[in-house]
Amino acid sequence: MASINKILDKVGEAKEAYNTLKGISASLKGKNYTSANDALGELREKAKAELDKRRNSIKALSKSGTLTPRLAKQTPQGKFTILKFPFEETLPNAIVFRAEDTASRNSELLPDIKIELYIPDGLNQNSSVTYETADIGAMSAAVATAAKGEDGTDNLTGVSGSGLIKNLAERFARQTGEAALGDAGKLINKVAGKAANPLRETFLKDVPFRTFDFSWTFQPKSFKEAQEVQKIITAFRLRMLPKTAENDLFLVYPPQWNIKYKGPIQDKVEGYLPGMIITGMNVDYTGGQKFTAFADGYPTRITMGLNLTETKILSRQNYREFAIGKDWDIEGVARNTGPQKPGT
Repeated sequence: MASINKILDKVGEAKEAYNTLKGISASLKGKNYTSANDALGELREKAKAELDKRRNSIKALSKSGTLTPRLAKQTPQGKFTILKFPFEETLPNAIVFRAEDTASRNSELLPDIKIELYIPDGLNQNSSVTYETADIGAMSAAVATAAKGEDGTDNLTGVSGSGLIKNLAERFARQTGEAALGDAGKLINKVAGKAANPLRETFLKDVPFRTFDFSWTFQPKSFKEAQEVQKIITAFRLRMLPKTAENDLFLVYPPQWNIKYKGPIQDKVEGYLPGMIITGMNVDYTGGQKFTAFADGYPTRITMGLNLTETKILSRQNYREFAIGKDWDIEGVARNTGPQKPGT
């Protein structure tokens, strides 16, 4: 009995398949298809139309703000564009400029960019500290000496009221001398072979931001390298300039730059503080010579200069954290490095 049931099931499946084939055949004839490929072609076109419709719908939602802008525009972590010169060579050492839009003000410039260039001539590291001088005056000097005494003893301990005033008066008279007499006092001092002490002091005032100038000469050797040079120039220029906002009433800060060395040089020379800005850029499409170009129009020699300024002052802590190698000892010598031949 079980065998008969199985046979009947098989017959039923075969009949259903036959009916299905008959239905497909009738459909093809009704639409005047000459082959099954025609039917598949129409199905493909319908599917493509549905996909295009869905894609346009998603774009419309994104522009209207219905979709979360952050999800629509966010760049995957760790993704950035790399530009380099020389384009077809691997350099043992390079200087790397990376622009980062940390404040998310320049999303149209994403992804972040990294530009690797050969080490330019002239790696200057200048730093300065500003001091100012001021005349502290006879009374200030009198207070200082009265408080400490010429022999270094503390003259103010236990002194108050008339005693303090007496000390100050004595020191003031001694400091000013006959200077209070005006020109007559000067004459008396000259006869005595002496002059009034201006009593100046030096005060720490400021640590100016450091500035750096870089210059490169590009001589592309191929069409691709010439294109790479133009991309590098455009990338620096775009990220140097601010953009306007709110009907040109405001300027939006451009991205800042981090500069690091790549290769063995990176822990052998002083580096830079993060968060630098480009304050000047010069491009000479003649390279300081008579203009020449390839057949496709790209210049054969270009010089580019950059002026950058740090946005943090160089303090002792910043210097040790960013400007020198983390493996340097207190004397500024990299640990675990032996003598090497120049150029290695």
